[in-house]
Amino acid sequence: MDLSDNTETAESSVLSRPEQIKAQRTYLSYAMFNPLGASLTIGPISTLLALYYGANNLQTGLLFASIYLAGVFAVVTPALFQGMDASRVTSRSWWIRSVIAGSILFFPFIPDASLKVWLLVGILFAFLSIRAVGISTIPSVLRTISGPRELTTMNAEAMLRWYFGCLITALLAWGVLSQRHRLGEENAFMILFGVGFMFNLVTSQRLSCLPQTGSIEGGSLRALKEAFFEVTRQRTYREVVWITLLQVPMAIAAAYQVNALRGYLGYTPEAITALTVVGLVVSVAGARALVLIGARIPVRPLLLGSHLFLFILGASWTWLQLFPAPIRSIIAAILFVLGTLFLAISGTVLAALSNERLPRDNAVSFSVIYQLAGVVAAILGIAAVQGLGMLAPFIRMPGLHPYSHSFFLWTVLSLGVCFFALVMAKGKFGLLARDIEQILPPNLLTVFRAHDVTVHASSQPSEVREFENVLVSHSPAGERLILEALRHPEARQRSAAFNALYENPLPSSLPYILAEADNQDSPLRGEAVNALGFLRVPAATDALRELVHDRNPDIFSKAYKGLLRHDVQLSDSTAFMKRYRSLRHTWHRLDMLWGLLAQKRSDLLWDIIAYEMSYTHDPVWIRSVFIILAESLGDDVRMSELFIVEREKPRAAFEELLAELPDPIAEASIREWRRVSAKGKWRLPANARFPRSLAPENITCLIGILHCCRLAPDTNS
Repeated sequence: MDLSDNTETAESSVLSRPEQIKAQRTYLSYAMFNPLGASLTIGPISTLLALYYGANNLQTGLLFASIYLAGVFAVVTPALFQGMDASRVTSRSWWIRSVIAGSILFFPFIPDASLKVWLLVGILFAFLSIRAVGISTIPSVLRTISGPRELTTMNAEAMLRWYFGCLITALLAWGVLSQRHRLGEENAFMILFGVGFMFNLVTSQRLSCLPQTGSIEGGSLRALKEAFFEVTRQRTYREVVWITLLQVPMAIAAAYQVNALRGYLGYTPEAITALTVVGLVVSVAGARALVLIGARIPVRPLLLGSHLFLFILGASWTWLQLFPAPIRSIIAAILFVLGTLFLAISGTVLAALSNERLPRDNAVSFSVIYQLAGVVAAILGIAAVQGLGMLAPFIRMPGLHPYSHSFFLWTVLSLGVCFFALVMAKGKFGLLARDIEQILPPNLLTVFRAHDVTVHASSQPSEVREFENVLVSHSPAGERLILEALRHPEARQRSAAFNALYENPLPSSLPYILAEADNQDSPLRGEAVNALGFLRVPAATDALRELVHDRNPDIFSKAYKGLLRHDVQLSDSTAFMKRYRSLRHTWHRLDMLWGLLAQKRSDLLWDIIAYEMSYTHDPVWIRSVFIILAESLGDDVRMSELFIVEREKPRAAFEELLAELPDPIAEASIREWRRVSAKGKWRLPANARFPRSLAPENITCLIGILHCCRLAPDTNS
């Protein structure tokens, strides 16, 4: 796609917001029309025309490499157009290349087919050279018409429009070429080039409607020299060059898929364009996927993953004859579609890597060095394909075919890119397993789900729960999403992240949790303290030790719960009980109860039961406390069943318990009730009321005491 950052402007024009919005609409209309002209001039259409004229492998190789070789002309753009407005340079370049492409329409009047091939090669080189001049100004235009947070979105939208335009072009080409026998094969191609000529003119007109976006500067020979030596010294810059030197020849070698389909497998031009349509449909989906995952998955695993697939595809093409003859053509069609997809992904990833590894200063010259590396790589690619082609007749191996030498080069170079992806960034080879994990389906699924689920202040509870389900994914993407949500200004997003930390505790989240817990005005302070209880790191424990002295009941109750979960033993049980008795809300007391349950502190839970029976007579709350006590003693399930039975049929659960005891005490006095509780090493408070009549509001306590006394150590009756 026509987007590469390789120039700057001396002083960008300042546009008002309405002017920016209008310019963005104009640019996106250009992005839609541009592939309709460019794809009908370069790409498979020109290759098929060259093959129709009888082009040999060298000539088709030059066509495949022309888009890279022509990049050398971008070097002179800043010097030639110093001080000129960037958008004007772009629109005029597009107009000139439209005129150049229109000269192909005169081919039917040239009798010599060989001359036509060489003229086609020359015209496309001229077309792409002018394109290289004009395209170097597009990033400057984009920066001016985009707001501070819109550049990424504009690039993504333009990329999608590029693929949609290519898809429309492929459908048009298929429709015209399917009628080539009626129209005449050369005439069919001329119709397509004529449509391309028209849309090239439309594209230049749309660019001319853009406002002035700033003058061009930079690009001196001295700056290029400095950039060259800096690239040779810095590992990160060298890696971009090395990957370019491998990937560009690989793409040239992979382009021979069209030759193999046409010359080896006998596919017709319309069949090849139909496969191109399918490949572009898949590429649109791939482009959309990259828009979604590109911001959350680093370049290295994407580069590695795409070239692992390309390695498999290249090897399959190389030994295509090993597949059974009846399905060989079908296999080739599938390989072509998948190849279109992963070649598009690898190209986008390399562009992202090149843009990522640009210095703040002298970025123009570094980008030019990267483009020059592409030019050198294209020359080497053509030479390698031709050299292997001369050796091919002497190689005798099972499964090889006339184009195996090109696809073998594709396979080897893809493997080379995989190697460089593994060793990129010194010292990070050990992160290979994590890189591979980031491109596995569960992690990618997490990223896609995160894109569809967002949380705002007005979000429904179901949407918040869905967002939390995405965050708890134990994957690299899930971890990054939690950290993003913890930094988000929207409180609902931070709240969802705190809840997700219960199931997916991340030590790296500690600074954000502490910042929220220390903010006295934060409405999420309690949730942050809760999250500290799930981070089993010393710093979290130290923070909880401080927070138990907080005066806010919501904070110190949660801090005690967290400390107990960290298995910190209470140094002063009396102080703990004093803080517990100071709590007036049951949900605060429940926090401290959960902490005691984590350590199975049934001794303190018995004391709390005594206090609760004196303080409240709410059967529901008393029932909950007894269940927590029973869980600490090892049989909360039975306790819950007894309470269910009691609700359904009064006195039934109590009678079950009495029947299970060796010594029935149905008519026991208050003194005898105290004796029963003493067997559980627990004393009833003096003001605990146990009348002889078993009223419903009291039977909850009786059931709870009987069952917990049975569970207490050394209690058998």
